[in-house]
Amino acid sequence: MEGERSTLTTCVESTRRNGVGWCETMIPGLSEPVIRSQTTKQSYARGREYFEHGAVLSLTRRGRAIKAEVEGNEYIPYQVRIEFDAGGVTGVTCTCAYAWRGWCKH
Repeated sequence: MEGERSTLTTCVESTRRNGVGWCETMIPGLSEPVIRSQTTKQSYARGREYFEHGAVLSLTRRGRAIKAEVEGNEYIPYQVRIEFDAGGVTGVTCTCAYAWRGWCKH
């Protein structure tokens, strides 16, 4: 598991520095076009801004799931979970109150 965490952390840090990629090697089939297709234009833009400004506080991969804590408007960070299999993302949950189309900004 430590190797997976290290790879994931490196992927996130590289993306922050270079603005390249969305860690597709960690989640099969996940790419910027996929994320854009699952979010509104506003959610995508805000999510990207959150990411670029370091709002992703922790990131942990356990098997076929990635858990993250993301700062938002609340005092306690939001808990985000992405589940996936060899075909790509199978589920996304967040503790925020977002209830509109697609994935939230977190």
